[in-house]
Amino acid sequence: MDCQPQGLNIWGVITIPAYLRISVPLGTGTASYSGSMSNDRYVNMAGYTDTFNDGLDSYSLNAGLNSGGGLTSATSD
Repeated sequence: MDCQPQGLNIWGVITIPAYLRISVPLGTGTASYSGSMSNDRYVNMAGYTDTFNDGLDSYSLNAGLNSGGGLTSATSD
């Protein structure tokens, strides 16, 4: 788990970015989540990575959402 608490917005006075990332084993692969916030923008990403062909090949599935600040967009790969 990679947790880098870099900030918080308290009563709209102090604005400092915050970031969280976690990865956990799931089946034969790894599930992951990351989230961040900065200046009323929020980013959330979720993914799954696994290998096949006796570990010679791998694949990743990822999806995310960016929102806040009056704008929203989605991404995947």
